[in-house]
Amino acid sequence: MPRPVAYIAQVLPASDELRQKLHEKHDVTEHEIREAVILCEVEGSAWSYDPDPQRGWRLLVTASTYRGRRLFVVLYPVDELEGIWRIGTAMDSD
Repeated sequence: MPRPVAYIAQVLPASDELRQKLHEKHDVTEHEIREAVILCEVEGSAWSYDPDPQRGWRLLVTASTYRGRRLFVVLYPVDELEGIWRIGTAMDSD
């Protein structure tokens, strides 16, 4: 079970494939994701478990960029204690 409080200090660079998907499908940049989840205040977050063994626990985050773009971001823990995460996906939040 993940820790009840999530610390987000670093979001690792996305693969070229994921970066392209984020851009083409959701028009979201890595810069916007980092800005929203690290530099701006996170509006909400919750842990979710994906039964796919390659995914497992993930953090669902809602946060806004400086310009007010509200994003829904899925992050996977790489090192929870150090606050290191990798991007699963991101899109505009309703």
